[in-house]
Amino acid sequence: ILSAALLLLEFATSASACSGDLPWCVGRCYDAPSYERIMENGSFYACSFVCNPATMEIMGCYRYEAAGASCFNFDDAKRGRCRNGVCVTDPQEVANLAAKAAEYQEKNKHRCPWGQNHHWHHWHKAPQGCYYYCIRRPFRILKMIDGTECLDPRHARRGYCSGGNCVA
Repeated sequence: ILSAALLLLEFATSASACSGDLPWCVGRCYDAPSYERIMENGSFYACSFVCNPATMEIMGCYRYEAAGASCFNFDDAKRGRCRNGVCVTDPQEVANLAAKAAEYQEKNKHRCPWGQNHHWHHWHKAPQGCYYYCIRRPFRILKMIDGTECLDPRHARRGYCSGGNCVA
């Protein structure tokens, strides 16, 4: 809690906010680290990204992908459960994974955590796909724990980025 408070204090006293990205940002974007973003076949899973994944534990400051960039729109994607980085939608397999979800969570409780990222936790109440950003350096992309609810990108529509959203 102390580290989170110190991080908030540092950002609140920063001379530069997110310079034109989102007006409600508290964190700095101008010195944001470069990190790989979650994509598949040249299409982004989300059209906005956190400037610094380390801030996702408490809040995040977002930037938008370039207007017109290819993306997945998950509005009508099928729900499923993650298995080894793939969102499985077969009803029997989903039931098996759901039954073991608590066991998988317990086995993996010491993994690098994901942050409070709007696109992965609140949009449709399930992560888009089965990958997430570790909030600790070097901000690797990791597979979701088996049994985690997901939205299947194979059933998402292709679209383009506009104002931080994927328009299909």
